[in-house]
Amino acid sequence: MHKFTTTNHRLCVIPLVLTVLFTLSLIQGCAPVAVDRAAVIAPEPPPPSRPEARPIKPGIRFAWKPGRWEYAQKKKRYAWTPGQWVRIQQPYHHHWVPGQWRQVSQGYVWTEGHWR
Repeated sequence: MHKFTTTNHRLCVIPLVLTVLFTLSLIQGCAPVAVDRAAVIAPEPPPPSRPEARPIKPGIRFAWKPGRWEYAQKKKRYAWTPGQWVRIQQPYHHHWVPGQWRQVSQGYVWTEGHWR
């Protein structure tokens, strides 16, 4: 006769929990994207990024923040904002993750970059 122990129970529950978590992560990836009401929404995608020459790095505690296209709603067009060196936030091993334009049902919205 098979003896049911706490260890056996845990071994049965772990795959179930992992399956549920995996399924929830897939569902979350398919969910509609919420757009902040203050977000600028562009009707068309931005032009391709421009190649940039980086000036000399001003110091060891700086990271390059690449240039990007900004959408001016009043002018109804994109304008290029050049890249720049930005001071690294503490701790010093962080790096800058560039922002990106992403498509939503209303058009294209900018997701700001962040430190990682």
